Amino acid sequence: MYSRIKQSGRSIFQSQQYAQLHNLIYESVQSNISLDNINLPLQSLSLYSPYSLNFKVNVNYLSTTIQELLIQNYKVIGSDSLKNLSKLVRLQLIGTQITDFGFIQHLNLTELTVQKTEFTIFEKKIKNNQLSLRKLNLNKCSFNEIHLLQELTLLTELELSGNQLVNEHFRNCEFRLLQEIDVSHNKLRSLDNINTLSPMLVKIKANNNKMARIFFQTQQNSDLVDLDISHNKLKDISGLKAFINLQQLNIKRNLIEERRMKVIKNLPLQWIDLTKSQCISLKSINELTIQQIIFYDCQNCQNIFSCKNLKKYVSNYGRLLGNQYTHLQIERSNTEIILQIKQVFIQIF
Repeated sequence: MYSRIKQSGRSIFQSQQYAQLHNLIYESVQSNISLDNINLPLQSLSLYSPYSLNFKVNVNYLSTTIQELLIQNYKVIGSDSLKNLSKLVRLQLIGTQITDFGFIQHLNLTELTVQKTEFTIFEKKIKNNQLSLRKLNLNKCSFNEIHLLQELTLLTELELSGNQLVNEHFRNCEFRLLQEIDVSHNKLRSLDNINTLSPMLVKIKANNNKMARIFFQTQQNSDLVDLDISHNKLKDISGLKAFINLQQLNIKRNLIEERRMKVIKNLPLQWIDLTKSQCISLKSINELTIQQIIFYDCQNCQNIFSCKNLKKYVSNYGRLLGNQYTHLQIERSNTEIILQIKQVFIQIF
């Protein structure tokens, strides 16, 4: 059973009407809230409030069956009491004021999210105690001690967006099982030290950084499948040739010229986003195995039908769907593009 409750009184429950409740989202609109009478078989609990919550007083009322806990916008008092939630495997702390993270070392978490929260005591509270973690999210936490995370040997997903990180923070770091990493909204100038973090890495999200060039001096991870380097200042992407298994590529809002696009001609791309791109046509990629192109607001849309395997084309001029362009929806009138579309439809039908 799932329930969302917006509470204006002091206590959440005053009856047994929720006796079988398993998932609860609780939004408090009063400062002096209490978790008494919450002796329920909860598996998931989400708490939203701009006020304080004293877990030292209330944790005894929380069900020991709780596996997921989200606390957002609370000032948490008595957080050490959270160590008693023995079944907890997924913890999310968003915009939460916590002065002591010591409770974490007593939990067996597989997923931990700490967002918009100062998290500067990581090495003392989690380094040797959270070896079970698979997913870690430290977005906007002013955290840059990346080398400390190497103790998390089972980590498969890591999010570090918005932490003012530079390439040097990742130097000599290795995560044996890491498959996905998000380093967006930082100050990276290249993918150096990022792509070599793990031999298992298949997805990198590095949008909104300060990269101007993709080029490598050493052998790179060739297993990468999904790469987002949008919203940078890229002019040279010659290094992409190392990613021989790359299927999804987002390079929108960069400064890449048409002549620089030739490097991806031999890549097995199925999806590419060229939104706000400086490249002037698709001529250089017309032999790709690509199936979907997102091509908003480019300077020129010539040769859009020369991609032989194209299944989906999206632009601010129109949208074509289906294996043989069987559906047409014009989003903005443009005589030249409409004429090209009509010619293709004549050939099909």
